[in-house]
Amino acid sequence: MTVIAHLQAGRPLRQAWVEAAREVVAPVLEPAKAEFVAGLSAGLSLDEALGQWYERTRLRALRRCQAVAAAHRRTGGDATGPTLAVIHGLREQRLAWADVAARTAEARLSARLLALLPVVVTAYALALDPAFVRPLWNDPLGRWGLSYGVASWLAGIYLLRRLAGTLAGTGGSW
Repeated sequence: MTVIAHLQAGRPLRQAWVEAAREVVAPVLEPAKAEFVAGLSAGLSLDEALGQWYERTRLRALRRCQAVAAAHRRTGGDATGPTLAVIHGLREQRLAWADVAARTAEARLSARLLALLPVVVTAYALALDPAFVRPLWNDPLGRWGLSYGVASWLAGIYLLRRLAGTLAGTGGSW
């Protein structure tokens, strides 16, 4: 957003990036922010400096802005419009992901609670009276039942993760 503000204020693309890098304080950008500014001051092109910054942070936003800067360097012309479009698109994408995360928070919490329930019940039974669960270890049928229960529990966790990941669009992470 700071790059957009500088571009809209009439600064050239390169200067807008330098000013934005100096102004924005974000831990995710810090690993190579100083190197980015130093690289630009040393004569690197904007797309090369953005590429180095991307390599250190792995932020997709920097990769996309690097692509715009590389296209600008090859073709010339005004890169303000495409850069603004990329940054606005990234902002919209981030807002959409935040909306999805908010909408699926209840489903993810329910999945975590359901996954934890067997552990809590077992711990309660052990604390109340260990004799309740002793047949699970001492009896062959109890060991079979325990194995089946653990396998079912793990399968349930897997399915709940897949379901919550599908709802959140992450493919299975809580």
